[in-house]
Amino acid sequence: MQPTVICRPRAIRGALAFLGVALALAFCAAERSFAVQDFPLPTGDAGLSDANQGPTFGNKGIISWGGQLVFTEEDANQLGFAKTNGEISEVAMPSQVGSPEYGPFALSTNGGDDLWMISAGAPLEGRVTRFNLDAGLTYWNLGYTRVVSVAADPQGGAWVTNQYGEGISYFDSDNNEHFFDSPDYTDPAPVTVAGDGAAWFGDGSSTIKRITKTGNLQNFHASGDGDIVSLTEGPDGAVWYAKFNPGSGWLGPPASGGIIGRLSLGGSPKVFKTPMENMTPSSLVTGGDGALWFTTRLGEGIGRLTTSGKYSFASLPGGRHADSIAFGPDGAIWYTDAELNRIGRMTVAEFNQANKPRKPVILSRSLKAKRKRFTKVKIGCPAGPAPCRGKIEIRFRGKLIARGSYQMPVGKKSAGAASFNRLGRKLLARSRALKVAVVLKPGNAGKVSRRMKLRR
Repeated sequence: MQPTVICRPRAIRGALAFLGVALALAFCAAERSFAVQDFPLPTGDAGLSDANQGPTFGNKGIISWGGQLVFTEEDANQLGFAKTNGEISEVAMPSQVGSPEYGPFALSTNGGDDLWMISAGAPLEGRVTRFNLDAGLTYWNLGYTRVVSVAADPQGGAWVTNQYGEGISYFDSDNNEHFFDSPDYTDPAPVTVAGDGAAWFGDGSSTIKRITKTGNLQNFHASGDGDIVSLTEGPDGAVWYAKFNPGSGWLGPPASGGIIGRLSLGGSPKVFKTPMENMTPSSLVTGGDGALWFTTRLGEGIGRLTTSGKYSFASLPGGRHADSIAFGPDGAIWYTDAELNRIGRMTVAEFNQANKPRKPVILSRSLKAKRKRFTKVKIGCPAGPAPCRGKIEIRFRGKLIARGSYQMPVGKKSAGAASFNRLGRKLLARSRALKVAVVLKPGNAGKVSRRMKLRR
């Protein structure tokens, strides 16, 4: 039975009264499930940002600002605010910012008093808004230019890319727009400001561009397969990027693959391959622990990558999905869940607990060789937040005769394939049955073994 969620109205937040619109407040009790806290939104189908969908991949749909979490509600044309105790408030945006279904969908801040947001405003349009608690709202309507990503810089300005790759804009702290029409690029085009103060933005699948406020433009190769879907300044000041193959919508192939890479300020790329086959990483952010954190759509959870290349993952229970993530003032991981229309919270300690090794179970009682080339091992992944993945070895009298790999979500049963080597094929040609040992070597736990018969 689910706990009751109680909501009650409160006074309008004085700092936001200048908007001249009613501020709908609701303070909701958290629903606790496993290591995750859930905070449902007062507005149904609010349109939380989905950082895994193009062309607006990798955007920050939730950020920490002003001592609380701020998140976008595109379909409701609202901003949401979450205190660290889970109290959620919502404020409607004026028509200059957006309209229902075309409200704000991406946020950025440099840690100061300014909050930058972008929205469509209307079909095929692009709008940029600067939100300051003292100065109010400043708007730019870019007309028929669909903006796709925004990144604030330390000087109080912000860079904005557009869907059609026709230039890039810089909005300075004095509310002036500087448009550079020389860079042509293709989406996805996420943008970030790195440790050198320049803007770095994606150009499709293989190029990351760098531009300064004087218009100096450079191109750098981004290694790894897939489209560049997210960029962020890493803890080392370099540019870190996420890639995956977006797929082709409902009727085409699904999203797949995924890598995370690092691009030095000198332009040297390095790829960190993942142990998860279809990681589909997005929403890259730098955590206070000096690591990179990200969402993993097909893994249905949250991932962490150290600058030395060590990955760890935690799946979210109960059908939850992390679309966009941020670290709150409390040091916890906060995320948007567009499908369930709620905000989630997980502490770093809970992430570490969720990522604790869980040994898989060998379900097969015997094996059948397929054309003397490979066999399949039935494996069960125990309940828990961390998915199961690792290597398969099959040995006869201690000698390796087949190897393969496996990967599956938590609480699921599947099969991993192991291919026979030359010795394995030779033994199967001589004997109808062999007594073998099946060994599973998880990526984050001790090995599991079981003896059984292998029949050809």
